[in-house]
Amino acid sequence: MITSRNIKLNLPPSPPKLPIIGNLHQIGRLPHRSFHSLARKHDPIMLLYVGQTPTVIVSSVDAAKEVIKIQDLNFCNRPRTSIAERLVYSYKDLAFSPYGKYWKEVRKICVLQLLSGQRVESFKKIREEEANLIIDKIHECCATVNFGEIIYTFTNNVVCRATIGRKFGADEGDKNVLITEFMDLLGVVNIADYIPWLSMMNKFNGLNARVEKNFKGLDCFLDSVIEEHIDPKKKTKDSGEKIEDFVDVLLGMDDSTNRVSLARDNIKALIL
Repeated sequence: MITSRNIKLNLPPSPPKLPIIGNLHQIGRLPHRSFHSLARKHDPIMLLYVGQTPTVIVSSVDAAKEVIKIQDLNFCNRPRTSIAERLVYSYKDLAFSPYGKYWKEVRKICVLQLLSGQRVESFKKIREEEANLIIDKIHECCATVNFGEIIYTFTNNVVCRATIGRKFGADEGDKNVLITEFMDLLGVVNIADYIPWLSMMNKFNGLNARVEKNFKGLDCFLDSVIEEHIDPKKKTKDSGEKIEDFVDVLLGMDDSTNRVSLARDNIKALIL
């Protein structure tokens, strides 16, 4: 009988690895230099074990072209991480969703409905209003200003008004904290994704609690945003003329014209 043990895979060259940690001990603080050094010893295409996760490292122009251009569909998925899975509703967003039917339909919705030229043009008034507010604020200061903070505020206000129809008020600073924490968590390297038996560590270092707290906070906020759009009586006071935002578009889409059904979790993931 043929079993998985006696099927020999044609794997790329790989440096010797240690139990549990794999090749992690050979990757220094500057991974690109470590990869270059290992590639010179082994091969431009080599296999490293990041903990228990097999990872192919490509270090030559020709191999990179093969991966990025010729074999693009075979390598286009992002790595699946436990943090992203929780925060974006089991990969229901566009960025982390694996390539397939759902990704194609969601991408079509984003390109044709949310980010079309006509839709972007409809947000012109929002951009102009926020730009004028920033100019007035700088003019009133008459002193040194933190331009990075001003640009961040401008960008955040435009994106929020285009996405959910309003920007955060002075008493909603906690929402900015939630979004900042959300972005930070997506960039966290969770050791449990590479060495599964160390997942218990996340209960002691607070990572699981951080992820759960952020998810529940954003989920509650997004639920309230959707309710505001469904029931005008619950809508908070906004400024200026009503412009159709992303939530309006997603809620108004007819499921019969789409190959995928947009449930509430799908809409919340796409908003993020």
